[in-house]
Amino acid sequence: MTTKHLDIGCGSNPRNPFNCDELHAIDIVEQIDTSNNQIVPTHVNFITKGTYEYFTLPTLTAEMYGFNGQFEVVRVKRIFSRLEKREKSLSNFLKNILYTVISHTKKSHIVWEFRAVKK
Repeated sequence: MTTKHLDIGCGSNPRNPFNCDELHAIDIVEQIDTSNNQIVPTHVNFITKGTYEYFTLPTLTAEMYGFNGQFEVVRVKRIFSRLEKREKSLSNFLKNILYTVISHTKKSHIVWEFRAVKK
């Protein structure tokens, strides 16, 4: 099975933190006149534990913004980026416990794995 990673908002340097077979990137580049230093964001979107629901069934909240895709959740999980692997192993399970319980290191990344639903 071919694994794929989509890096969103990566600029000209897409990253492949999970070493997937294929790397894809999306970014929007728009020229804005900043000479008057009056540029402010219209809004800021923080990624929260429920943000994925904007794009997944049954919620699809992003439809109000014109998003017309549909996805089913395969998994949504907070992880340590350096330990994440597609296959599960006893070693990774034990490392996860070690980092979480003993070192009190916070899980720094969120994995969203979706399956596209064809309309």
